[in-house]
Amino acid sequence: VFASPAVPDEVDAGRLPASFDLPAALGEAGPRFTFPSPLLWALERALADYASAAARQQRFEHYAGMGSFVRDRLRSLGIEPLAAERWAAPTITTFALPGLESVEDFLEQCRAWGFEIAGRSAYLRARRLVQLATMGAVTRDHGAAFFRCLRRWLHEPLGRGTEP
Repeated sequence: VFASPAVPDEVDAGRLPASFDLPAALGEAGPRFTFPSPLLWALERALADYASAAARQQRFEHYAGMGSFVRDRLRSLGIEPLAAERWAAPTITTFALPGLESVEDFLEQCRAWGFEIAGRSAYLRARRLVQLATMGAVTRDHGAAFFRCLRRWLHEPLGRGTEP
């Protein structure tokens, strides 16, 4: 813990949860609390996918393939990803919002289809940009389902429905 030497005199420990009790933390030689074991086991399992150089390369190739898949599908719908292919990140694809809907309406439509995509930050919203993330347990089947919905939505008349 890094704190001013005056902290023990200035902090009313009785008004804070134990995890914020700086005077008590300063009086300890080591950590006051331990992490719950299940969280550490989950972290260990998650990192196992990256234990060797071959495993890391395989995971990167999966992510790169998913990113290419997403960018190819967007282009097939006439939507150009923001980043050129050679500069594109493997796990995040940013694109300008298609159609005349507001960003919020488009994001709600995606949610109705069962997909949560990014676009609520002030930066993205001001530029009418949205982002697809393809990390973690996301598969091509997930991406294909999203693009089926998006294709149908782009080709519907003004009364766009919410059915996936």
